[in-house]
Parts: sequence; C-alpha cells; structure tokens
Amino acid sequence: MANITKIVLTISTAIAVLGMLTGCGGHKTIPEAGSMRINIKWPAQVAATRLIPTASNSIVVNIDQGGQTVFSTVIARPSNTVVLPNLPLGNSTITATAYPNANGTGTAQAAASQAVEIVAGPNNNFSVTMQSTIDHFDMTAPSSMNALATTTVIATPKNASGDTVLVTPGNIVFTSSAPLVAAINPSTGFLTALLLGNATITATDLESGKNSSTSLSVALSMSVTPATASVSVLGTKLFTATVVGSPNTLVTWSVDGVGHGSINALGLYSAPATPGTYTIRATSVINPSQSTTATVTVQSGSGSIIVN
Repeated sequence: MANITKIVLTISTAIAVLGMLTGCGGHKTIPEAGSMRINIKWPAQVAATRLIPTASNSIVVNIDQGGQTVFSTVIARPSNTVVLPNLPLGNSTITATAYPNANGTGTAQAAASQAVEIVAGPNNNFSVTMQSTIDHFDMTAPSSMNALATTTVIATPKNASGDTVLVTPGNIVFTSSAPLVAAINPSTGFLTALLLGNATITATDLESGKNSSTSLSVALSMSVTPATASVSVLGTKLFTATVVGSPNTLVTWSVDGVGHGSINALGLYSAPATPGTYTIRATSVINPSQSTTATVTVQSGSGSIIVN
C-alpha cells in the first residue's frame, strides 16, 4: 500500500554551554544544558496525508533520560513549534504520541520513539517517524450469504489491546477479491452477494496502510413454487424451481421417502394412493450440496383408475 503513515517531527536541538561562574569561595560549574525545538507540520483535516493522522488534535512529546522523564509537553493543533528548555546533555529517548483530543488524551493513534544523544554544539537535528497504532480491524461481516442478499460491512480499527483507534471518516476503504461473486461499495461497505463462489473482503486504512480481511462464501438462492400445495390421491401437481447465483439453473427433482409419490424431470408430481403430507425436493445440478423443498398434502377425494 503506497500510503504508509509516516509522521515526521523535525527536532532541532540548540545546546547552550553555560560555562563557569565565579562564586564567593571559588569556582562553581553549572552543568551544560540544551534546548530542543520541535517543529510540527499539521496536515489539513479534509484529506488523508502521510504525516500526522488527520483525526489527531495533539501530540504528547516526552524526553526520557536514565529511565526518568526529564520533560513532557502537549502540543495541540494548530500550534506547530515548542521549545523544550534546559535539557541535560547525554543519551535520551524522544517519544511522540498522537491523540484525538487537544489535551493529549484518548486512545493513541500513532506513536514513535527514537534514541538520541544530546551533545554540546550549535544544532542537533533528530527525526522521529511515527507509525499507526492500528493493529487490526474488527469486522462485522457474515461468513456466508445467499445470492442477491445484502448487508453492510463495518470495520472498526483496534490497537493491540483491543481499544478503538479513532480515524477520519472516509479513510477506510473496502475491496472484494472477486467482485463478480460479491460486490462491495468501497466507501460505505454495502455488500451484495451475486454469484456462487468465494471472495475475500478487505478493509484498509488509507493513512496507515493497515488492513484486515474476512472470507465470504456465496451460496445459491433457491426456491420452489408453490411452496405448499394440495392434491388429491393419484392426482398430479406441477412444481417449478428458481435458482439464482449461477448461469446453470438446472435442478434434479425427487420426493423424500418411499411410497410418497414420484416426480419427473419437469417437476410434475404424481401423488400416491395414500393420503399424507410429503416433501418435494429440488437439488441444484451445479452445486448438489444445495437443495430446497416444498410441501405437498395428498388428500382423499376423487381420483381415477383406468382399467383396460
């Protein structure tokens, strides 16, 4: 995915050598210290970028040394410059975390840390490249659907702890690996099952490139008309089958059970001489694992017997 979230904070460190001060009883050395200037380029909130997530409204910056935080600040949109004064020299870790709220709260949307060494000198430049905290998407999507059935797929970005990560609406897009089998609207997630087969539905965050997928099996949609019918003993009844989801709409006809009548290849049912309620079955030729049924009630009444 071309749009990988890379949030770059340019950090310039100006080191001030405070030098030696003379006291009443001799000389006293003031430790060297530095100041760090952080410049942030906020992206427009109307479009996806490869910088800070557009849904972020603050960045929390921590400077750690020796396992302790020596400075921490919240930079709220639209402020783009902050100076961290009087930082001790030496090995440090810069941590930057983007949040949806202006006060640096909420579920983190992107984060990064960088080990640096603050040394004496006019300028030290460091770069911190953030990565999205999205670990996966929770997707509400069925594993199987009948042809012509519809649903809306919902993808919720989550971090590794299962917390929801706020993203800008419209930054999540949906795709189908087999759009002839299952078509999905890329922006709304509206899914329509079309043909017998399998498809993979994927949700992708355009800013981070993070994505998750789910498998979908599309089955035939089948029905028999009439779904229920009545016929006199030794009478006949014509049934028709409708198959959606395949160019091959052929079915084979059968009657469940023994002595419950018979049905020919055209769907014409011949009732037995024994009254009762029986099941007519139409089985798909293209997918014999799928079938549908109708119920026929054979009633006592007028019938005809021809004796030659």
